[in-house]
Amino acid sequence: MKNQLRNFAGSDAYLLQQSSVLQELFAADLVQFTGMDNALNPDFLSVWNTAHTAALNQPDDTTVLAQLSQKTALLLELNKKAGVLWRNIKYFVEKAFPDKPTILAEFGSSAYYTASKRHEKMVMFLDELRISCTKYSTALLDVGLPTTVLTDLETFSEEFQTAKTQQELFKRTRLVTTQTRIDHFNEVFGYVSQVIAAAGIIFTDDAARKSQYVYMPGSSSPSNDQESYTGNVAANELKEIVEILFKPERQLNIENTGSVDLNFYLSLDGNIIDASSYLVPSRESHSISMGQIANSGDKLMVMNENTLDGSYKVLVSLD
Repeated sequence: MKNQLRNFAGSDAYLLQQSSVLQELFAADLVQFTGMDNALNPDFLSVWNTAHTAALNQPDDTTVLAQLSQKTALLLELNKKAGVLWRNIKYFVEKAFPDKPTILAEFGSSAYYTASKRHEKMVMFLDELRISCTKYSTALLDVGLPTTVLTDLETFSEEFQTAKTQQELFKRTRLVTTQTRIDHFNEVFGYVSQVIAAAGIIFTDDAARKSQYVYMPGSSSPSNDQESYTGNVAANELKEIVEILFKPERQLNIENTGSVDLNFYLSLDGNIIDASSYLVPSRESHSISMGQIANSGDKLMVMNENTLDGSYKVLVSLD
């Protein structure tokens, strides 16, 4: 079963602010609401207030992201150490096996650059490097490779894999935490929506009081601070457009400039299995928040499931 998305626009803070204001208004107008619908009574207000408090007490995603950033920072530091270790080993590999490209390939001579850009690939690279060093250890030691380098590689490979595993586990824990938070906020929005709908009926002939019962998220000073991403996506291609910090209220303007429909996703690691897709038909332009596409994911992906190439233009708010 797919995760439930935010049912509301705007930030979590805005929803709580409006919920608080509307509870005060609802309490003042309680007689009119109960007269219109006897389910809109003091018990309704009490349950609403309980839901509001539960949402307010949910851990802020900013705190969770800070913890995730620490784990990512550790991987970046280990990635630098991997580069130093690789260059050291590579020197002795080339010394032991000059003019033997097939052996150099076993040590990942052409794979390091790609591995240095993706932590999951670095895990594989280090493991394969360890295997090759063990296989050719005699030749490497004969040309002066310190024995400690082989020992360090064994230890470092395990350290890197552990750090990557911990990061991935934390990402999955964050998914559960985020889903719980969204469930609580969606519950609050349900009460807000019900009261606004009822107020629209109760105060049909009282425009001033009706106008108090509104939910209209939006910035009072819209920002022009945006980044634009334009590109093509080949037939049957999954492509990463940009990686940007997930904020549920961050606005995206997605324009499908091609002749085929495209699906857009938010992903933690570039994998879209079980992810919710957001369809933008050919020649259409949609404005949407990240939180309306998914519950998390810093990578904006596009998938072209057609036999013809597609194209897009995406504006990402940097607020």
